[in-house]
Amino acid sequence: VSLLAHAHHVGDISLTAVDILADSYKKLLNDYGYLAAMQGIDFIQSSAEGLTQTLNERIFDIVYCNNALDHTDSPADSLSQMSELVKCGGYLIISGNSREGTHEKWDGIHMHDIFIENGFLYREGKDKCRTRLDENLSLVTHNWDVDSSDLIEKMFIVFKKTD
Repeated sequence: VSLLAHAHHVGDISLTAVDILADSYKKLLNDYGYLAAMQGIDFIQSSAEGLTQTLNERIFDIVYCNNALDHTDSPADSLSQMSELVKCGGYLIISGNSREGTHEKWDGIHMHDIFIENGFLYREGKDKCRTRLDENLSLVTHNWDVDSSDLIEKMFIVFKKTD
């Protein structure tokens, strides 16, 4: 929400925020007097693996996932669910820290390394088993970037939905 709220408030986008902790975040915003700043934003509690069930048949022009895919139980299932929510010709954007599992020594919620290699999105576990996440999805890589200037490498990939 914090990255996209301004565009929502100036009327550029309609924003639906989905997080497994959405109800807790909404309560915190309310308890600390910030809920009004989120006026008109639809907060929905769901796991990434359950998006299509939670959002039923809603379709979006853009689905944006920031620094969250590596915190899901199944990045492959989560990306597939996100892909199903994007309309044909729409965009799925994934950004975050690369290889956060390795960087955080596989601690707690850091059980996956997500990274971009040659314009494709991959998941690798502590066991070094590698899976290409965008394979067999109706997505083509539209744009991607990897920034290695910080201690933790940042990644950004934009997929376009083809059907």
